[in-house]
Amino acid sequence: NLKEQKHISLDMMKINLKDAKTYQLLSFGNTLGVFQLESSGITSLLQKIQPNKFEDISVVLALYRPGAMQHIDTYIERKKDPSKVVYPHPLLEPILKETYGIMIYQEQVMQTAQVIGGFSLAQADTLRKAMSKKKLDVMQNLKEQFILGARKKRIKDSVSNEIFSIMEQFAGYGFNKSHSYAYSLVAYQMAYLKANYPLYFYQSLLNSVIGSGIKTSQYIYECKRRNIVVNGCDINHSKAFYTIEQNSIRMPLQVLKGVGKTIYPTILEHAPYADLFDFLAKASMYKINESTIRILIDGGALDCFGYNRATLNENLRKLIDYVNIVRIEDPNNLRFDFSIVSRPGIQRIKENPIQKAQKEQYVYGFYVSEHPVQSLRMHNYPNCIPLLNAVNRDGYMNILVRVASFRTHKTKKGDWMCFMSVEDEAGKMDAVIMPRLYEQQKENIQKDRICLIQGKKDRPTSIVVNKIEWIEV
Repeated sequence: NLKEQKHISLDMMKINLKDAKTYQLLSFGNTLGVFQLESSGITSLLQKIQPNKFEDISVVLALYRPGAMQHIDTYIERKKDPSKVVYPHPLLEPILKETYGIMIYQEQVMQTAQVIGGFSLAQADTLRKAMSKKKLDVMQNLKEQFILGARKKRIKDSVSNEIFSIMEQFAGYGFNKSHSYAYSLVAYQMAYLKANYPLYFYQSLLNSVIGSGIKTSQYIYECKRRNIVVNGCDINHSKAFYTIEQNSIRMPLQVLKGVGKTIYPTILEHAPYADLFDFLAKASMYKINESTIRILIDGGALDCFGYNRATLNENLRKLIDYVNIVRIEDPNNLRFDFSIVSRPGIQRIKENPIQKAQKEQYVYGFYVSEHPVQSLRMHNYPNCIPLLNAVNRDGYMNILVRVASFRTHKTKKGDWMCFMSVEDEAGKMDAVIMPRLYEQQKENIQKDRICLIQGKKDRPTSIVVNKIEWIEV
């Protein structure tokens, strides 16, 4: 893709594994869309560990697992201050040096069995399997062999017993190092592309999630945060997939709900369109119906003709009637004679930004233009956080949202409370209104209203409302 579009030949197996931009991106936790590193827990761990070498990425993947997590703080402490590294025995330093004296990988358990207990590789693997499956009888026999082997190296029984206990503890959840390194390489390659070729990274990423409104909205929101422009659909510029267009990304027509594989190829085949009437004439010719045209309007695909979406929707019916009047059908050809009747006047209508955003969200499944909530938050409510950020936090917070829907519920005591589904430009959340506050606010709660919520969040997707203020726009 890079080679085709930017004439860059990039061998992903030969990229610099010490790229400063990549490690900066990882250390900031900017890993949305990066293989294995997207979850909030992983990004938090990356921010704590501050990876500055390839091995750190592998350790992050190995540590972020049940059991291994208990050693995260020790690893971070030792990474920051290597003087705190302690090895169970000097012979283990070469094996445990890269992980600051902590057994993280299954291979380290096997190497320890070889170096301390004198095991063969096959015996070490048998021990690893017995430990991971808790086969106590096999482990006991191998433990005796391990201590005997350690004695031959003049290692005290107390020391070899302690080492065996450490091995036993780690073998239960130790990650396979070869797997971890393989995953880490793919993760690093993606992070490298994101750090050095963001436009092409996001283009590929967005193409991979066509059909998923949630993922697409997350990636588009991050593009905006990183000042990467993502343009909506345009019948004269959109293609079948996301494309790079003058240092920005252009959406494909197929992301619009209702413009499927039987429709968008026809629209693309006959582009570009000289003006609105040229498009409507060709739409009539190729049986693109009114409902499809309205989807294109609501998605901004006809903005290029110079009319706002409210104007196009208001006038569409009479414009289609006009095209049908000037259509001339004969046995050999279908053509249009625009001189038959003068073009109808187009009545311009003022656009309602809330309605525009709602229709856009309906046809895309997410917001493309600046959502009214986003604009309000930026200019008037800087203390409010976007819902995409709120998902990864707990505690008291302020959010500015639109009411997408709501439902009431009667408690065991017979009181009414309310569950609101609220949203902003990139996320959704449930807002729980307890009976006392609901009694005060029940007349104000309406779909599509914008409100400022102060509340406490202690669950991933819901906030308990303490105070609510309604915003008129």
